Amino acid sequence: MPVQQPITSSAVAHTHRGSHAARHTRGPDTVEFVLASWRRSQQAGVERTAEGAPYLGVIDESRLLSCSQPVLHRLTESVAELGLSVALSDGSARVLARFDTDRRTAEALDAVELAPGFDYSEAQVGTNGVGTVLASGRGAHITSTNHFQNQFVNFTCSGAPIRNPLTGRIDGVLDLSGVVDDSCVFMHSLVHSAAREIEQALLDDRSVVQRTIFDAFLLTDARAATTVLAHGSSVSVANARAHLEFDADDQQAIRAQLDLLLERGRDEQLEVTLARGDRVRLQVTVVHVAGRAVGVVARVRRVSTRPRAVITAQREPITSAGAQHAGAHEESLLLRSPSASTLSTTPAMIQACTELAAALAAATPAMVIGEPGTGKLSMLKELSREVPEIVHTMVVTPHELAAGDERDLHVALSAIEGRALVVFRSVNELCSTGARRLISLHGRVQRGDYGEVQLAATSAPVDFATLQPDVRSVFDAFDFSVTALALRQRRDDIPRIVERMLAERWRGRPRVVEWTALRALGAYMWPGNLHELEQVISHVLRVRPSGSIRVDDLPVECLQQGTRTAGELERAERDTIITVLRSVQGNRRRAAEHLGISRSSLYRKLEAYGIRGV
Repeated sequence: MPVQQPITSSAVAHTHRGSHAARHTRGPDTVEFVLASWRRSQQAGVERTAEGAPYLGVIDESRLLSCSQPVLHRLTESVAELGLSVALSDGSARVLARFDTDRRTAEALDAVELAPGFDYSEAQVGTNGVGTVLASGRGAHITSTNHFQNQFVNFTCSGAPIRNPLTGRIDGVLDLSGVVDDSCVFMHSLVHSAAREIEQALLDDRSVVQRTIFDAFLLTDARAATTVLAHGSSVSVANARAHLEFDADDQQAIRAQLDLLLERGRDEQLEVTLARGDRVRLQVTVVHVAGRAVGVVARVRRVSTRPRAVITAQREPITSAGAQHAGAHEESLLLRSPSASTLSTTPAMIQACTELAAALAAATPAMVIGEPGTGKLSMLKELSREVPEIVHTMVVTPHELAAGDERDLHVALSAIEGRALVVFRSVNELCSTGARRLISLHGRVQRGDYGEVQLAATSAPVDFATLQPDVRSVFDAFDFSVTALALRQRRDDIPRIVERMLAERWRGRPRVVEWTALRALGAYMWPGNLHELEQVISHVLRVRPSGSIRVDDLPVECLQQGTRTAGELERAERDTIITVLRSVQGNRRRAAEHLGISRSSLYRKLEAYGIRGV
């Protein structure tokens, strides 16, 4: 990178005297304002001769953009005769939208990539009407050579901050831009006035959202003699019955579930299990404002209450009073599953592990359901170790159950001494013969023919209605089930899982995984779940047997984010782009030149293929 000369006030003043800023920007600190911005730009490592802007990706939905739409359209109409373009960015300088008034300005701005998804922060493109507003916390009118980078010298831009009406934080920037010849003295006033209108729209929207959610809550509470909670980004309220039936932790767990349902944006009924094992049914209605899902109102009914008891290193003695309370045939335990938090940090996964541990301790026939490769068998094995009485674990595959001699299995089970867990894998793949044999064994276990043998199973998700009757009976035989989350649903666990896999394969010696590689692993969708991650780790150790693991060590497919299914031509194009990017050390400009496409086209392809970390 060429060495840049120190920025001085005299240099800025020289450029300033011949620019539109000197004629149209009022205030004695104009030169000092631009000087401060130039110094920040230089300290950030921005090059004067660089071109383009980094691409961050388009945000599909934005409350700021939604609330700003009427103002943006009015402002665009107001400047239609001036040849200006209107742009809106978020609080990170990511451009959200741009509205053009003539072709010449649009083509000029396309050339410098002032377009949705691009990063116009001062640290990336230097002094400009978006990033400088965010860096300085005030409006900015930047003309001609007042821009730090040479690519902007033909433009005049005027930006105004859009502040959160409640917190005062800058949530976005409104910008007017045009070629130098089209700049006008009214730009600064127009953009500031429009920014104040957007701030009022945000305040009005928040008020409307809050009132709408609260009105829906009151209406539901008046009609339903049950617990009612309303939840949205700007309001959360519960009726008196909620505080009587559920403590603060349970209410928080319910609200966390409501957050997920709000993202789906549709009315639903479902059952969820709370931390202590209580099951509740949620009847959820989504609240809309101007076609946008802004909150949910839920009726909550308790379905069942589980005994608060589980596993410790040693069984808790059962008192006669406890036996009378729970029933002589029930065992009271205090649930505290150590492996729940070691297997995962994802709340839903911790809950599943805790419930499964309780079922194993109570010898309840349990099934773990999940996509292939989610570690269903590992969950059962790990959690069974917390039950001191379980001294054996036996795994039976669908082939062994169907093709083997049933008498051999009978002999093997009869020979087990002590408490044992027998796990039938992938019961969704059973044929009719295997299913009938499993049902027969289940009956014998229930009668006590095999002493302390207890059963568990694993299965992929199935459409229960399409199962053969014999196989359907197998699912009916298991009284309890939990879901093992897919790896893409528990991304926060990926760094720890990677660390464990590396330690297992590298004789316990620590290996450093650079953050860019971890970021790529976290962004990947993992259709093969843990099994695929194991293959990736094996690949990485082959290509990088020592030293820090970098993003370049990952297989090509791990640099694709999203669930989009690519055809052969798309896969070939994606692989070619990744190969070229690696050959030029990630330089987007050189990669675009090698590929024979524009930078903006390259960024769109990177977004479409979900390519990250290269």
